[in-house]
This record gives sequence, C-alpha cells and structure tokens, in this order.
Amino acid sequence: MKKQQEYIQRSLLERDKKLLEAIRESQETKKLNFSGRG
Repeated sequence: MKKQQEYIQRSLLERDKKLLEAIRESQETKKLNFSGRG
C-alpha cells in the first residue's frame, strides 16, 4: 500500500514539473514576442 502511494506521489510530482515547465516556456515566449515587437 505504501509503495503505491509513493508511486502516485512521484508521478504527480513529475506531472507538476512538466506543467510548470510548459507554463514557464509559454511565458518566456510571450516575453520574447513583446520585446521583439518593441
């Protein structure tokens, strides 16, 4: 039972990391677009 919980937590952490990375990337591309126009 404990191992299953650990596995679930780990997979959730991995998913959160990927989501955060995607958000950061989209924010950075927005910044680049703004600075490129200005």
